[in-house]
Amino acid sequence: MKKALLIAVGIIILICTYSPKDFLSATEFLPDGAVYEVYCKSLEISDKENFSAFDNGSYMVGKTTLSQAGSLKASAKEIAGERITVNGDMKAFEDIRDKLKIKVVTTQSLDGIYIEYGFSPLFSDYIETNGKKINVELSFCSNVIMLASPINLGGY
Repeated sequence: MKKALLIAVGIIILICTYSPKDFLSATEFLPDGAVYEVYCKSLEISDKENFSAFDNGSYMVGKTTLSQAGSLKASAKEIAGERITVNGDMKAFEDIRDKLKIKVVTTQSLDGIYIEYGFSPLFSDYIETNGKKINVELSFCSNVIMLASPINLGGY
C-alpha cells in the first residue's frame, strides 16, 4: 500500500513538473525588472500608466514590466506571441535555456545576434517548421536576452 501511494505521488509530481504551462507561468523565475511584450489582434488597456501599446503594422503590441504581465496578457485578444527581454550574460542565457528544458532545433547568428530556435515541453503551443516543432526563440546580443514564444515577432 505504501509503495503504491509513493508511486502515485511520484507520478503526480512528474506530471505537475513537466506538464505544459502558460508562457508566464513557465518564466516566473525571471526578474521582475524584465520587460514583457504581447503581440495580439487587439488590446483593451485602461491603465496607461503601467502599460504601453502600439500597432506595429501586423499586431497590436502591449508592453509592461514582468510583474504587471499577467494583467496585460488578460487584456489581449487573439495572442500571436509573447516576448520577455532581460539583461544578462551568456551564462544567464544558458541558465534560461536549461530551466526551460529547451531542446535546440536550430541556431543562427546575424550581425552579432545569436539566436536559438527550439522546443520546450513547458510551453503548450508550438509552430511547425520543416517538420519540426518550435515553440521558443532565445536570442542574445550585447548582454540583452530575448525569450519569445513561439518566435520573436518584434525586432532585436
